[in-house]
Amino acid sequence: NEITNKEFRQFYTDIINNPNDTIAWVDLSKMKRTSDGKMTKPVVVKEAYKDIAPKIIDLSVCNSIPNKENYFTDPKYNNYPVVGVSYYGAWYYCIWRSNQEFDAKGATVQDYRLPTLYEWRNVPRANMDYETGLHEVLKGEKNELGLFNLNGNVAEWTCTSSENDDLGSKYVIGYSWKSDVNSQFMEPVPAEKATDYIGFRIVK
Repeated sequence: NEITNKEFRQFYTDIINNPNDTIAWVDLSKMKRTSDGKMTKPVVVKEAYKDIAPKIIDLSVCNSIPNKENYFTDPKYNNYPVVGVSYYGAWYYCIWRSNQEFDAKGATVQDYRLPTLYEWRNVPRANMDYETGLHEVLKGEKNELGLFNLNGNVAEWTCTSSENDDLGSKYVIGYSWKSDVNSQFMEPVPAEKATDYIGFRIVK
């Protein structure tokens, strides 16, 4: 289900409190085929926490929601969906959470990522009416898989790029607490943009 303020705050706190630690991932896009038909080794990319800290959440955005003062930090909103997160913030969260879960041999137990647009659109809906208002992530209608808020609460990042856009936009899908009848169900949004109505859920 949607990632909550409490879940994202654990990530944010770790990043802020350990600026010299690093986050690492394998960049498969840098692999190339050599002349003898073999693939080069995957490239491991590392970034310091202090370098990604400015990219993960915009506190001025998530704390500007009307009638919800200190939305990100107040414990009474722990189980509400995190907002103010750009695509990059959601992407770093997936890497961080994957790296938290290792087995005894040092292998990743779970590999988390954002859903693709295709995956998100093909999940069965509980109903086709979107729900108004911002509420806890486990409240409201759920579908046959036990997933909540596919028709409301916050719109959500996917990892699918917009085909006709050179700004690095990613598709955001779903209605949010700010939606009205004229809102788009799906739209490309610049990957660095943070709003008070876009959150995310992850798959593994």
